[in-house]
Amino acid sequence: MKAGHPFLLKYFEVQHERSAMKVGTDAFVLGSWLPVGEEAEHILDVGTGCGIIALMLAQKTRANIDTIDIDKLSIDEAFLNFQKSPWKERLTAIHASIQAYNPVPDKKYDLIVSNPPFFTHSLLPDSERLKMAKHTINFPMETFIRKSVHLLVNNGFLAVILPMEESADFCKLAAHLGLSASRILNIYPKTGKPANRKVMVFSKNSVQNPIVQSLVIRDNAGKYTDDYKTLTRDFHAEGYI
Repeated sequence: MKAGHPFLLKYFEVQHERSAMKVGTDAFVLGSWLPVGEEAEHILDVGTGCGIIALMLAQKTRANIDTIDIDKLSIDEAFLNFQKSPWKERLTAIHASIQAYNPVPDKKYDLIVSNPPFFTHSLLPDSERLKMAKHTINFPMETFIRKSVHLLVNNGFLAVILPMEESADFCKLAAHLGLSASRILNIYPKTGKPANRKVMVFSKNSVQNPIVQSLVIRDNAGKYTDDYKTLTRDFHAEGYI
């Protein structure tokens, strides 16, 4: 893809040149796999970047979707992407951190979703924007979970995608703060390789046996698997995969 050219999807396009985090497989899997019912009225996308996940959820629901990001260039680009989409009336872009975000009194969300900064043990990159986008230095997980618990309706869900190591820590912290994992997707980058990502959906309700699924992205030849193609077929443009 040439610089400045939008990422073309089936029903919308995404500019991501200015966003700290670009369109990637993590976002596609999270947006495609999330089980969101038509009854969802309000969704919050935390750390929206260029807005790809919010746009995917706008395509598959009738919900009003608020998005926040601490990076000004990212949220500005998300706003432009929203304005060019068929669902601009239902999408809102807000420049704010999760710590500072305070919606109108009494507003609650049916779903809070995030592809969050997740690196806690690796070396920090030189770019300040990448530090914010990829590392928990400005995105404390405990604050995020506590804020999510406060902003969710009683039967609402929190959904995140994380690397395997960080997912274990996140799950323990979520349980300590009153959330139970209800659905889990283990993501394998290639046939024969260990899982490297995990999507987790949490609920305020106690869940003893969460639904656990698996997804392999590419086969031994490096091509997308049929499962991945099926999962994302409503979003990828014709001929992309």
